[in-house]
Amino acid sequence: MKKSFFLLALSLPVGRAHAQAPSQVPAGLDAAMVNELRHNFFVLALFVLLAVVAVVILKLLLDNRLKKRLIEVGAPESTIALLLAPRERRKPGAAGLVKWIALLTAAGVGLTVGALYPPWGVHSVIILAFSLALGLTGYYFFLKRSTPE
Repeated sequence: MKKSFFLLALSLPVGRAHAQAPSQVPAGLDAAMVNELRHNFFVLALFVLLAVVAVVILKLLLDNRLKKRLIEVGAPESTIALLLAPRERRKPGAAGLVKWIALLTAAGVGLTVGALYPPWGVHSVIILAFSLALGLTGYYFFLKRSTPE
């Protein structure tokens, strides 16, 4: 968690440093649109950061309240330790890897097909959505076939 905050904090000044030359917009893109997208991205990133901080603080407060209540009730210490122990992160197996491969491949295919048919608009989003749906469907059938019954 700390690593992601650190990386986000390091990436924000870099985004501002690249914003010093607004006249260098790639051909075919509107400068106002690029600035609007950049502004929207930073607002969204700030909102996500604040939401994550709020969730972490809420979790800490609720864990502390639960611990106090369990101590007041007189629950055994083993029960308290079991309830409040940090969860172990398990490493994703082959199924998790196949899921990400299916999603990223489907997203790449959807973006490629969407780029072949300009102008970009709602139909590009629909193409991407159907592509992701097909990727998830393929992953579902992969799990269904590979899971022993």
